[in-house]
Amino acid sequence: MSSEARRPAPLIAWTDHCGHQREGLVPRNDSLGWQVLVARPGSINHSDQGGRGGTVRATGATHLATQPAPQTLDSPIVSHPSLGHPPLDVTAGSVDAARRIREAAPQLAARALAVALDNDPTLRDRNDEDGLRQRLHDAHLLAERVAVAVAANDPAPAREYADWTSPVYRRKRVPLGDLMNLCEGLRAALPGTLGPHELDAANLALDEAIAQYKWHQRLAGDARKRNAFLQFIYKGG
Repeated sequence: MSSEARRPAPLIAWTDHCGHQREGLVPRNDSLGWQVLVARPGSINHSDQGGRGGTVRATGATHLATQPAPQTLDSPIVSHPSLGHPPLDVTAGSVDAARRIREAAPQLAARALAVALDNDPTLRDRNDEDGLRQRLHDAHLLAERVAVAVAANDPAPAREYADWTSPVYRRKRVPLGDLMNLCEGLRAALPGTLGPHELDAANLALDEAIAQYKWHQRLAGDARKRNAFLQFIYKGG
């Protein structure tokens, strides 16, 4: 490194873009994109007496390379690291299909519950009138999440909803198999609302939700009916 590069750049008085008087080194970007601090030739700085000495005259432009100029982060995939993932684009899919699902959600939920009762008659035995009303509401909420997934063309909203609600149903002693039956009921009811080309996104969302419920079902605490012999072995007699 030359003696000129090692010598500290002199301080100068300059005016910033707001018209304020500043004292120090003038920042700018050179041709290679590096941010440098420049003391202009012939500039004079009258510094204070607190450690920098008296008057200094800059006889030439002195560059002190610091670091590359910061670049803004502009990527459709990666967001700013302090802001998390980019928000879900709920217009990337079929917005009209999502609207129709929301409008028909009460009818879809009723049909889904009817299909679930046909697939598992014990559902009626395990739930009184209030319990069946709760399962109807659960089917309505599932239809809402499927609508979001269809609008975004992304099954993540349905998968995340199943992941979030599994501990809640476990605490309420609601078997996750009942939620999977409701998902299958929605699958049977959706062809009356969506066209053939719109069903793919809805079916994928339901598949993701069922897979998530099935994963949580294997954990302890699920209210499903268990094999009595295996329970006897597990408890050690």
